[in-house]
Amino acid sequence: MSRDDPYGALQKKLGWELPGKDPTELAARWVEEMDGQGVERMVLMPGVVGDEESVSAAVKAYPERFTGYVMIDPTQDDAVSRAHRALTDLGLRGITLFPAMHHFYAWDERFFPVYEEANRQGVPVFVHFGILKMGIRDRLGIPSKFDMRFSNPLDLSLPAREFPEVQFIIPHFGCGFFRET
Repeated sequence: MSRDDPYGALQKKLGWELPGKDPTELAARWVEEMDGQGVERMVLMPGVVGDEESVSAAVKAYPERFTGYVMIDPTQDDAVSRAHRALTDLGLRGITLFPAMHHFYAWDERFFPVYEEANRQGVPVFVHFGILKMGIRDRLGIPSKFDMRFSNPLDLSLPAREFPEVQFIIPHFGCGFFRET
């Protein structure tokens, strides 16, 4: 990558349209793409923990088109307060968890406070199980640190029983774990 223009060099290497700094510009680009594909609404979630401000800005710019979720790493000390702030102050409407990415078992009771917050706020919890890949990592040759030991949808059995009011979402039929899902 070029020292003078690392962003441009990255864009050239990936061959992808990369977002600018303003999340509302990216939101406008997504709306344009949605219109072209006949998509009325979609859920936005950050690609990394801590980017809920960008999702909130996009949702506020296009509230009729986007619903925003916050990505939480329940192993972090501020997980519940981050979720609370995103759901109350930033207007987001769901929690996203990636057990394989953040190396935790969904059944581990140490992380139940995140489910309790979802229950208090009346929002769904999107839990990505199964095979997890991120195209940008592959294109850049960055090795994955995702751990499949945390990817079994059966791990949600205990939380689902303990929090029957919470709507749990398992995307993509469990990403290769259809039977378990």
